[in-house]
Amino acid sequence: MAKKWNWKGILPIIIAFMVMGFVDIVAVAIHHFKLDFALADSLSSLLPFLIFVWFLILALPAAAIQHRLGKKNMLSLGIGIAAVGMLIPIFEHSIRALVTAFTLVGIGNTMGQVAANPLLQGLAGIQKLPRLMNAVHFFKVLVLVIGLVILPFFASELGDWRFVFALYTLISVLAIAGLCTTKIEKTGGTRARFSVQSTLGLLKKPAILMMVLGLFLAVGADVGMYSSIENYLNFVFGLSVEKASIGLNYYFTAILLSRFLGTVLLVRFPARMLLIASSSLALFGIVLLLFAPSPSIGLIAIVLLGFGIGNCFPLIFSITLTKMPEKANELSGLLVMAVSGGAFIPYLMELISQNYDTLISLIVVIVCLAYLFTISVFESFKRQQLKKYRAHYVSQF
Repeated sequence: MAKKWNWKGILPIIIAFMVMGFVDIVAVAIHHFKLDFALADSLSSLLPFLIFVWFLILALPAAAIQHRLGKKNMLSLGIGIAAVGMLIPIFEHSIRALVTAFTLVGIGNTMGQVAANPLLQGLAGIQKLPRLMNAVHFFKVLVLVIGLVILPFFASELGDWRFVFALYTLISVLAIAGLCTTKIEKTGGTRARFSVQSTLGLLKKPAILMMVLGLFLAVGADVGMYSSIENYLNFVFGLSVEKASIGLNYYFTAILLSRFLGTVLLVRFPARMLLIASSSLALFGIVLLLFAPSPSIGLIAIVLLGFGIGNCFPLIFSITLTKMPEKANELSGLLVMAVSGGAFIPYLMELISQNYDTLISLIVVIVCLAYLFTISVFESFKRQQLKKYRAHYVSQF
C-alpha cells in the first residue's frame, strides 16, 4: 500500500530545497563578478569549483555528523551556513569576500543536501519518491529562473545586483524558522552506527557505483553547460554578452518545464523509462548544439538539452535510493558527494576551451550524456530481466 504523504512535513522540505537552489544563482552570478573584478576566464572558472568541491570533501563527514545531530537539525545548520555566505558579498565587494562566500555556500549546501534527500524519502515512501523528488527539484529550479529575472531588476532599479543575496538570506532565515517549528517524524535509514568506511564500501556494488558515477557526470554536464552557454554563443555566432545571456534563460526555463512534465509523467510511467527518454533527448540536444549552423538552431539545441538533462539528477538520485532504502543515509552521502562533478567537469571543459576551443569542450558533455543514456538503458533492461525471472520462478510453484 502506498504511503500517505505528510504534507506538514513535506512543505518545509520543499522550501528547503528551494533555498538550496540558491547555489545555482550564485554560480550564474559569476558573470557579474567577472565583470566587476575584470576576471580572466581561467580564474572565473574556478569560482564554481569553490562551491562544488565541498560536496566531495564534506558529504560523508556531514552524513556521519547528521547521524548524531539529526536530519532536521543538519538541514537547518546547512541553510544557516549558506545564508551567512550569501550575506558576505553585500558588505564587502572583494575577491577575498567572494572566495569566502562561495566556500560557505558550498559547505552549507553540502550539509543541507545530505539531510534533505533521506528526509524526503522517509516522508514520501519508496513508491512515490521519484515523483516527489522531481517535484521538489522543480521548485528548486523555479527559484533559479525567478532569480535570473530579478537579478537584472535589482541591478537597474536598485543600482546593485548584489541585493539579490539579501533577499535570498531573508528567505533562508524564514526557511530555518519553518523547519524549527515543524515536527518531522524520524523516518527511513538504519539506526546502526554510521561508518564512512562501510559507506564507501557500498561502491563495491556495481549497481551503486554505476549510479553514483552517473550522478557525478550528470551534475558536471549540467554545470558545465550553464557555465559555458554564453561563451558558446559568443564564440560560435559572435553574439554580444547581453544577447548571449538569453541562452541561459532558455536553458533554465527548459529545465523548469521538463521537471514539471516529469512529475506529471511519473504518475503513469516508471522512473527508469523517463530516464531513458531524458538522457536520449539531452544527448540529441548536445550533438545538435555542436553542429548548429545558426543562432536559432543553437537556441533550439539548448532548449532540447535543458529539457532532457533537467530530469536526470532527480531520477538518478531517487532510483539509487530505492535500491537500498535501508541505507538511505549512506547512499545520500555518496550521491551528494557525486555532486562534486559540478567542480571537475566544468573545469576540464574550461581547460579544453583554453587550449583548443569552446566547441571541442562540448565533447566532454557528449561523453557524460552518452554514459547517462547507457546506464538508463542498462537499468531498464536489468529491471525487465528481473521481472521475467520472478515470473518464471513464481510459475514453478
